[in-house]
Amino acid sequence: KGGDMIDLIMAAHDCGKAEAVQAAKDFLGIRDDKPSFVTKPRAYKLPEKPKCKKPTSELVKYFEDRGISQETLTAYRIGEQAGKHGATIVFPYFHDDTLKFVKYRPIADKHAMFTSAESEPILFGWQVQPKDARTILITEGEIDAMTFYQQGICALSVPRGAGKGEQQDGWIAAEWERLELFDTIFLAMDSDDQGRIAQAQIIERLGRERCFVLDFAPYKDANEAHKAGVMLQDIIPKA
Repeated sequence: KGGDMIDLIMAAHDCGKAEAVQAAKDFLGIRDDKPSFVTKPRAYKLPEKPKCKKPTSELVKYFEDRGISQETLTAYRIGEQAGKHGATIVFPYFHDDTLKFVKYRPIADKHAMFTSAESEPILFGWQVQPKDARTILITEGEIDAMTFYQQGICALSVPRGAGKGEQQDGWIAAEWERLELFDTIFLAMDSDDQGRIAQAQIIERLGRERCFVLDFAPYKDANEAHKAGVMLQDIIPKA
């Protein structure tokens, strides 16, 4: 029917991509040599379930002003809760339906956003990613990931924005085995200095041979381009 050996293993054994890749490695005697920052022991706690509700009209309008629909809010399981800064967006991060990390962003002051304490910093949006995908698109922020989805492109987001060091190494370590399953990784960082710094570190960690950079110029990010009417599919490099 088409595909490659991994597709054949998935079909023959009725399993997912992760299991198929591991079966292929076992058969070939391949052992993974993980970098030290991945194997370093880390202790995380599952976050408390947010005390939130479905987005109200205020939050819905906030996203509509950015060209994002209620259907996209539902796909990314966005919630809302009240806080000292007013209406607050709740961005939940899931792995296989288990809540691992939560980010809270007051719509009146993005600088007042905070995350769940001692939680595992994974990528945002795994529930929209097709199980058999070989390509993944990673953005700098949740709204950018949702923007791509709005245009029919599945996308995930890093948990703590741009910057370097542990800011990126934390989620890369947490997601190392998952990310090994992807042949192609598109990076959609913001077109500013911090975005480029993050981009360089991610490429170094995940491998230059499979990372492709999206260029939003003259726009700052995916959402700004989206609001200007740009078709995001047109700026995705042909890997």
